[in-house]
Amino acid sequence: MVTMGIVYGLACATAQSASYVFSRRFVLAHRGGPLRLFAISHVIMGIVSAAALLLLWPASMPGWGQLVPPVAAMAGFYLIGQLSFFFVIRYVEASRVSPLLGIKILVLAAIYVVVLQRGLSSWQWLAVVMGAAAALVLGGSGKFLPWQAVVGILLTCVTYCVSDLNIAATVKVVGDATQLSVARSALISAAVCYVLCGAVGLALLPWVGRTSAREWLDACPFAGCWLGAMILFFACIGQVGPLYGNILQSTRGLISILMGAVLARMGLIHLEQRTTRGVFVQRLVAGGLMVTAVALFVPGFVERLVAAIALFVKG
Repeated sequence: MVTMGIVYGLACATAQSASYVFSRRFVLAHRGGPLRLFAISHVIMGIVSAAALLLLWPASMPGWGQLVPPVAAMAGFYLIGQLSFFFVIRYVEASRVSPLLGIKILVLAAIYVVVLQRGLSSWQWLAVVMGAAAALVLGGSGKFLPWQAVVGILLTCVTYCVSDLNIAATVKVVGDATQLSVARSALISAAVCYVLCGAVGLALLPWVGRTSAREWLDACPFAGCWLGAMILFFACIGQVGPLYGNILQSTRGLISILMGAVLARMGLIHLEQRTTRGVFVQRLVAGGLMVTAVALFVPGFVERLVAAIALFVKG
């Protein structure tokens, strides 16, 4: 289960990193970009999710009393966070914002200990701190962030955290009622969530004004990458829980840095600004910290590593 959770988490991080680039391209190309992308992309994802539900709807589903509260909280807080994120990337490149979302780890850890009364081992606390520190170094390297971006990032992190906890609750409720695998339960849960989000996007369309065919076409790459990433993220959380799932997801910071470097070298500086070699190395080191944090959070990893080293030394 842990192995599959890691696979899902890393695949999610890669798809999310690609989606951030597409979202920045859209908001820079179209007037009223953030709100228009928010509405259009969620309508697209809602249509795809509705079609998926027609094919995947199981014979048994949990009662509405069980399903509605976590789904409503999951979708509602996600929508607030997503809208906040879209506004942030008007001020800052995606490769800087993406790592900073890793401070969700600290917020979730606090919720685990204070609200949910769940303890963490010393190694897991070290992983949490290292992951958050790496995120701050990755996103903070370079020029200072504008205050609008700082406020938006904090709002995005808090609302995403609440949404993530309800993702775990939704996948569990669906899995318990249907007796399906975690992956199938996650797919159904994600589809239910994005049908609801699609309805919200549809309601917002009159507010964003008349949309063009070009805007719908330009929103498709973001919508495809994001929906794929979220299905993987639901499956990841279903396998390893919200906290470790977010540590895995935070590797998107390193992936976004590498994508940003490639885009800048290709001359697409309207999407990603070039950085100095020193800043790039600093970001790679921070990315190494993030990878270490991923490994440390696995129960028993340190003990197995020490035993393997001892065996190697003995020959």
